[in-house]
Amino acid sequence: MGQNPFDLPFLAGPAAKRCISTGPLVRKGCGVPESLTPADAAVARNELRPMYAGSYGHEQQDAQLCAAWGFDLLKYDKCSYQAKDNSSSEQQKPYRIMGTILAGLDRDFIFNLSQYGDGEVWSWGREVGEHFWRTTGDLGWGPRGVYSLWDNIYHDLDKPRDTAKRAGPGGWNDPDNLLIGYIAYGPSDALQPSADLRFMPAPLTPDEQYTYMTLWSLEAAPLILGSDLTKLDRFTLSLLTNDEVIDVDQDPLGKQATRVFNSGGLSVWAKDLEDGSKAVGHNRRVIAEHPEKRE
Repeated sequence: MGQNPFDLPFLAGPAAKRCISTGPLVRKGCGVPESLTPADAAVARNELRPMYAGSYGHEQQDAQLCAAWGFDLLKYDKCSYQAKDNSSSEQQKPYRIMGTILAGLDRDFIFNLSQYGDGEVWSWGREVGEHFWRTTGDLGWGPRGVYSLWDNIYHDLDKPRDTAKRAGPGGWNDPDNLLIGYIAYGPSDALQPSADLRFMPAPLTPDEQYTYMTLWSLEAAPLILGSDLTKLDRFTLSLLTNDEVIDVDQDPLGKQATRVFNSGGLSVWAKDLEDGSKAVGHNRRVIAEHPEKRE
């Protein structure tokens, strides 16, 4: 097409014509604790800058640039932000700043808060202008790298958190992207600038992928795919485009399922639907060998 494929404004144009929302992941960047002396703070910023340069202190500039480029979604990542303390106001501070700026622009933005569920974000995400907020860490990271994915999915679901009542039209709990299909992974130091990401099929069996998609739909989660769209095989495409499952996820009532039974490895989830019926899902967890050891 004669264009640089990494030209962000160029990428936004064709997507908009297809009614696809696009936008960047923006890191807040190298904030440092306010308790440091000026000299120590300068040292900390200097050490952080090579890896974590981001929007910290440049929120207005970056928001305006995203709008000028034609984007309509912004994912704002916690990354290296250092709060002064663990208070709710400090957890909210950077998101409230960016949310206020986005609300003042002459362009509508979908605002995604990505801070891994810290500080019970589901209880205040709406207040800072967010439309969906992460409730978990990165599912593709863990002691076994990308092979921790299945364990992380269940670990998240087993957490006793009161998140369901916070979800609804205009504000959603986000348990992370769907890592289905051909996904990126890296070594434990993948955040280092020199580390190379690699790609591989998601380390999940077909049944695990069915369960994954079903649970996310019952949770009314944003269905955001984190994989290579150019390598969607027939199975993955059919899984992601199942109209009946998507209808459950996007039911207009906007209710998130709650777990109504959990015993002996069997979990049952129920979700109220707009027409008065319920969507019910059940799963029996079986402890299997590590995916990397499967034949």
